[in-house]
Amino acid sequence: MIAIDEISGILDHTDACKEQIEMDRNPRVPLCPELRDFALGLLRKSTPLSLLRSECTTWAENRYPGITGNKTHRYRLTTHDSSSLYRTVARERGIPQRSAAEENLDKWFRPDKPQPPSPLLSASCLHYQAHEKPKTERFEIILSTPEMQEAAWKFGHKKQVLMDLTFGVCSARALLVILMASNDDGKGIPICFMMFTARETAKATHADYNTALLNRLLGIFKAKMGRNDQNEELDIKVGSTDNDARERVALSSNWKDIFLLLCIFHIWQAWRNALNRALRAVPQGDTRQAIRKRLGSLLMSLLKDITSHEEARSLYEEEVAYWKRIERKREPASKTQGTSALQFLTYLKIYLENEAYWLSWAPAGAIEAARILQIPVAKVQRTTNALESFNGRIKGKYYKPYQHSGRLPRIDMWVLLLVTAVMPDFFKELEAKRAIRNYYTTLRTLQAPQQPYELLPPSLSPTSLQDEASSSEDESIIPDLSPNDDFIRKWIAELVEGKADDDEIAAGESEVDGGEIISLSENRYVATPS
Repeated sequence: MIAIDEISGILDHTDACKEQIEMDRNPRVPLCPELRDFALGLLRKSTPLSLLRSECTTWAENRYPGITGNKTHRYRLTTHDSSSLYRTVARERGIPQRSAAEENLDKWFRPDKPQPPSPLLSASCLHYQAHEKPKTERFEIILSTPEMQEAAWKFGHKKQVLMDLTFGVCSARALLVILMASNDDGKGIPICFMMFTARETAKATHADYNTALLNRLLGIFKAKMGRNDQNEELDIKVGSTDNDARERVALSSNWKDIFLLLCIFHIWQAWRNALNRALRAVPQGDTRQAIRKRLGSLLMSLLKDITSHEEARSLYEEEVAYWKRIERKREPASKTQGTSALQFLTYLKIYLENEAYWLSWAPAGAIEAARILQIPVAKVQRTTNALESFNGRIKGKYYKPYQHSGRLPRIDMWVLLLVTAVMPDFFKELEAKRAIRNYYTTLRTLQAPQQPYELLPPSLSPTSLQDEASSSEDESIIPDLSPNDDFIRKWIAELVEGKADDDEIAAGESEVDGGEIISLSENRYVATPS
């Protein structure tokens, strides 16, 4: 117990104090508790800050009209109130003020007595490695929520899985690998997130990874997924990636019999860039446009029509022979055109030399994948667009409500929100869309009365119905357009029309007729074979 015996001091105001009628700074007046609770409720619902301020102002005007505050509380928000509100909500989610991100992550996922703010974190963590110098070079974590693991077995086991690597999802120098399967409706379902930070010595965050790292993380994911009721390991039959060879090698190392496809969108991007580089020597205008259209028609055929490697090589050789004839002409313009086209064709040869590599992006590869998966060709994903789209949403839409003035979240906040908010909301939204679709299907579908079996005509016996269904299924597996061919047409249209060449301004129209380049502009010279 503390006892006060005496208090001494100047108990009266001095003359200088009495002369001062205004304080040097504003007094600290706390926010009205009711208004603070109202603001916290809005913030817990991820209300944007600008809307929150407007709602709080409306609330205060209705509750205390014309009153800004009294001697004990304020009824208006100030600029520093947002920081206090954000800290309160972060503390409720398990991230105390002035705590380091690595401390929180280690507290949640450490093997010895972890203290996660939500049991979902422990159930979703398949691998955790803290960055402890000099023991480890980087932080690593593999996350897959129970719903994602269920989707992995349902939609990824013995089926097609997309893989892509991205960065810029949080404020840390971290990279994120996403594995995605497709459900029965063709919608992309993320089944795994593998995040790791760049090494401290790395200058470029986006390039600080190698095959060994991806191979090890994929191996851990496969092992942690365990076995299903049939005592089978998670098996991926078909994998789709972009042009990154490190991802492809890592997939092949963990699934020996996997059939790999290349995203034709990334193939097109590589072709477009190579064609732009090769045609820089050709003057802008009709001449360059005509060359682009001729080579574009070749790329169109290779991407969507040619299903035989020999036929693809033959078509390529014919194109090379044509441009060699152009190059042998005496005119300087002809030599420039032929040399530029042959430069691009030399680059294109890399995609055609090896039959296995050609199969990864050609229509024949989609046919082979359909045979392996026992599905129609139209259901084979020839692009990673679904995964690229999800990458965009995870950087914007899903985390935008939790961002402060547009700043990226910290890595600990990113992990916490991913497991406890983003992915649960993703599956809820998916289920809600399915429910509303089934609802409308029920409303517009009339239930036909069931007919007795004897009333069926002889030609529609159960056996004949099965035969008809099987035959129609076989006929559906044909080398035809896939659902992504709309994208192909758009990409190739941009290619042949010259839209991909940003520095080009078309001076006229040109076309290809009978294998010859014909210019419609009289003041432009375009070489044609003699």
